Parts: sequence; structure tokens; C-alpha cells
Amino acid sequence: MIGTATYVSKIDLLRGYYQVTLTHNAQGILVVVTFQRMLNKITRNMEETKAHLEDIIELADTLEEHLRRLQHLFQQLQPTGLVINQAKCDFARGTVTYLGHIVGQGKTAPRTPKLDVTLNVSSPLDKRSLRRFLGMACF
Repeated sequence: MIGTATYVSKIDLLRGYYQVTLTHNAQGILVVVTFQRMLNKITRNMEETKAHLEDIIELADTLEEHLRRLQHLFQQLQPTGLVINQAKCDFARGTVTYLGHIVGQGKTAPRTPKLDVTLNVSSPLDKRSLRRFLGMACF
């Protein structure tokens, strides 16, 4: 449904996983996993809500349904104390950029600038350039 939704909202969580409180010893190791698990728990019963690190995407075919789902999402986020970065959010749009792709209105496509860079990259010639290429490809 990601590509076919008429209304799409992207919610950015301020400082992402830095909002999770862990012991000093666990911070470097578990914070990302703990944060993702927390988001998965919040969104587990929300069929058209997807979360990946600090970005949450909400999808719907009608504006009324979209607003209802957003309200439900915000109600679930409120008790967690997670803060939304309103400046980086897009609400009730036809398409949004999510995880490097343009999604909505029947489309799921990579953003053109990233696609151009990927298609025009030169072949790796040494170990260092191979690592750089693999890092870019995984991004």
C-alpha cells in the first residue's frame, strides 16, 4: 500500500534514538535496537504505519482516514515522551521522501539525485574505493 496511498505523512522524531534512556554501559550497544523495538511496539497494530529509526510514515486512501490514523499515532506516541521534529515532517501530502525514495500516489521510486550518483559511479579500483562504493550502495 505504500506506493498507492493517496495521502502520506512523514513524521520525524527529534534526535531519534537519542531520546531513549539507557544505562551508560548499554547506550552505545543497544540504543538503536531498543529505539526501533519501541517504535515497532507503538506501531504494531497500525497496518498502514511504518517506522524506521527516527522516521514514521502514515498512509491512507482518504483524508478522513489519514487524519484518524495520525491522531491515533500521536496518542500512542504521547505517553512515550518522544518528541516530533515538526520542521522535518510532511503531513497529508500526495508524495513524500522516505528512506531515500519518493512514495505515494501510486509511486515508489528512488530519488533522482541518488539514482544519478549510483548510476554514474566509477568502478572501484582498490580496497578503499571498494569500501566507499559498498557504503554508498548500502545507503
